[in-house]
Amino acid sequence: MIDHASDVGDTHISGILPDNTFELVAADSSVSVLVSQPGTLANYLVADSRDSIKQLTISGTIDARDFVTMRDSLDNLAVLDLSAAVVAEYYGDGGTRRNYDSIYPANELPCVCFLCM
Repeated sequence: MIDHASDVGDTHISGILPDNTFELVAADSSVSVLVSQPGTLANYLVADSRDSIKQLTISGTIDARDFVTMRDSLDNLAVLDLSAAVVAEYYGDGGTRRNYDSIYPANELPCVCFLCM
C-alpha cells in the first residue's frame, strides 16, 4: 500500500482512495483513468489538479454523472478518449440535466453532456 506520494511515469500518485484505487495527478496534462464503478470519475481526479487536465482517456464503465464531472470540472479538457469505456444506463437527478429525474440510456452520450465546454 502506498501511503505517500509516488511518481509513476507521467502521472503522480497522490494517495489511495477507500476502494484501494489510486488518486492521480497529471504531470503533463494527460491522464488515463480506469473507472471501476459508474458515477465515480470525480473520485479519481484530484480536485486542485483538474484545471491542468487537457487530455483524458477513460476505460471502464461510466454514466451520466461522470459526464457532469467532465463538463463541469475539467475546464481545459480538449481531447477525450472513450474508446475503452462503456456508458451505463443511469436514472436520477445527478446526471447532465441537473435537478431533473431523467433516464440516460446505456451506450449513448447523455443530453447536454458537453454544453458550454
